[in-house]
Amino acid sequence: KEFDLVQDSVSMEHKKSLIIKFEEVRKNIKNKYSQYAVYRVLPKSIKERFLYWDFYIKEILASPKVFLFGHNTRPNRELYPSAHNYYLDIIYYFGVIAFLPFIYLFSTVIIKIVKIVKEDKGTIEFFALFLVVLLFITFDNSLNVSFRQPYSGMVIFFLIGKLLFQLSLLLNSKSKFKAIPKCN
Repeated sequence: KEFDLVQDSVSMEHKKSLIIKFEEVRKNIKNKYSQYAVYRVLPKSIKERFLYWDFYIKEILASPKVFLFGHNTRPNRELYPSAHNYYLDIIYYFGVIAFLPFIYLFSTVIIKIVKIVKEDKGTIEFFALFLVVLLFITFDNSLNVSFRQPYSGMVIFFLIGKLLFQLSLLLNSKSKFKAIPKCN
């Protein structure tokens, strides 16, 4: 029983020190961003993400080795549970080298879409799909880790696959505004 009491008091002290550190970091972030009017009207959960993003970005830029290859340890989960940003998570844990395939995929898609626009081959359905995929890739994964979630990740990757398929059909078509085959 005495051991349990000592261990409980140590864990309480540890929790108190973590809370104090977290509050200090939160105040620093608040002071850093409070000058912007947008920051004042953001929901609390988004404001907390600024705190997490600030930590993860500083850790990513801590050294060239970490920047290229990532960290081999997790941050304190009580203070920083997640970056709440898929791209920061990837770069933090695996480095920029692991992020290069994403950059290649997204830049290839953008280049092909520009080519479709120049050749005037796009359809409304195609551009609607592109906007949905763009929304998921940019905004949703910047505020969440949707690619890592089982169901939303599958849906997003399915939509990316459908977009790539439609891209190849449009680029290989001879005529403008060629209808994309639909399943009946």
